[in-house]
Amino acid sequence: MRLQPLLLLLLRRLRIPPPPRLSPCISNLALTRRANSTAPPKSTAPPPLSPVSAALRQTMRLLPHPVIILTAPAPPTSSSPTSTSTSTTSTSSNAPTSTSSTSASANSTPPPGVGITLSTLTCLSLSPHPLITFNIKTPSRTSAAMHSTHTFTAHILSPSPHSAHLANAFAQLGAGAAGKRDVWAEIDGGGRVRDERGVPVLGVQEGVLTRLVCETETVVTVADHEIWVGRVVRVEGVGAGGEVQEGVYGLMYANRRFRKVGGEVRAEFGRGEEEDGSVGGEIV
Repeated sequence: MRLQPLLLLLLRRLRIPPPPRLSPCISNLALTRRANSTAPPKSTAPPPLSPVSAALRQTMRLLPHPVIILTAPAPPTSSSPTSTSTSTTSTSSNAPTSTSSTSASANSTPPPGVGITLSTLTCLSLSPHPLITFNIKTPSRTSAAMHSTHTFTAHILSPSPHSAHLANAFAQLGAGAAGKRDVWAEIDGGGRVRDERGVPVLGVQEGVLTRLVCETETVVTVADHEIWVGRVVRVEGVGAGGEVQEGVYGLMYANRRFRKVGGEVRAEFGRGEEEDGSVGGEIV
């Protein structure tokens, strides 16, 4: 005798109703959840640019931009160091993608700090306080660290092949997550040279012309970028005597290539101009 008929008979005698069947809605919901659990992850690729955005990107490539390496202390952690990396894209499409690797395993020495390559740095004001500004695309581990430490150093690079190499190293051009390398290992001293604030600093061996020692003044969020304003507390020349070198211009980036400043272009002589082509002042 089969067991199932006996159980049904026993349930009838005890006046216990049999278990109900799942409704079609509940069954469909279960199937939907099962299908969603096995569905491939959604693509994280950025949406295509509009025609105006694409034209703006192409136009911005015609303009040279300064190449700056920015460093900051690693944020304080309460646990053992884990693997970290910085991924930031400069707001100018003309600039190299700024993604600096600061990886360190739990059993290795933690990185000395974070750093990125920028092409948006410019002077914002000289009075009443000297201020600079630059942009960082979010999310960014470097930005997160700077929010925590409120201090950083901007390194102005010389137009040399080694400086361009380090700019690429900090920008990690074309490197996927698995291909990022420890950029600090390519710096003299392994990035362990720090100032009194604990900020890793680059020197003349890395082709640095000048360092701008800064503190955070304010940060403004616009779309997927942060606009940083830093107060310059000290300007450090790395040449002989620590003076800022004159007549030596920094590394530039235009049309997806590193560049250096060429010859002078003298303006046509006209009303209100000097014989040497100047306007009797400075363009600001």
